[in-house]
Amino acid sequence: MQTLEEFKQTAAELSTTTNLGNTEQQIKTDPLQFLVDYIQLGLKAPYAVAVITGALGNLEPFGSNTHDILGPIHGAIVVEEMGMESQNFWDTHPVLARMLVEETAAFFGRSVPEPTTAAKKWAQSFFDFYSGAGTDLSDPNCAAVVLGAHAGSEFTAIKEFSIVSGLLAMHHPDLYHHLEETPLAKFPGITAITWLSCHGGEDGVENIHANFALEAAAEVIKTPELLRSWEAGFKGIVTVLNGFFTWVEPAVALRLSSTLQHVP
Repeated sequence: MQTLEEFKQTAAELSTTTNLGNTEQQIKTDPLQFLVDYIQLGLKAPYAVAVITGALGNLEPFGSNTHDILGPIHGAIVVEEMGMESQNFWDTHPVLARMLVEETAAFFGRSVPEPTTAAKKWAQSFFDFYSGAGTDLSDPNCAAVVLGAHAGSEFTAIKEFSIVSGLLAMHHPDLYHHLEETPLAKFPGITAITWLSCHGGEDGVENIHANFALEAAAEVIKTPELLRSWEAGFKGIVTVLNGFFTWVEPAVALRLSSTLQHVP
């Protein structure tokens, strides 16, 4: 089947469908509300990875080879972010996201708003698809869909973080500069913009996460049927994420991703 390099090529082709829709207008109009909504996805993703890691380890859908991929998958949530080797991921990732919105609120003299109802629905839809909720993860094809969703999420995030960061700098340069220059007391040497700036681009954390996801796929996706399922998961999560950024009604994107999930 496909080598790691071939999986990289496939992922690059599939991830070109990412569509950030009217994100620019949202950031331009109300960057605080956008960031509050956006981190709902960012806070769900690590927990989805933890769920699938535990499920795959227990159910072993790929037999004994299943355990060979748990390390690479888990690497997506335990890789030392921002060079803070002494910090625990679960103490840094959510806290940095919240500090980003708190500093943004302070800059505008506002309190942090609640996430919109639509954002909360999308975050839950994202979590459900990503974690394989309601599917039998002991079935190799269902497990392959989840691995594809994992990879699709990581590759999409490389672009998401880069574009969101760039749009924020373009439309709100004073805010962006403030976030770049505002140190966080809890994390010496780290500033308020770090949660955004460290994830996107070729050198960002998400690129590391994406490579881990492809290592896992190359280890166990060994038949054409499993490859189709993996690709369906990849396309499905991209559909869900596109819906979040274009604010399509969640049911529409979920119908599309559900159709993909049942391939072959």
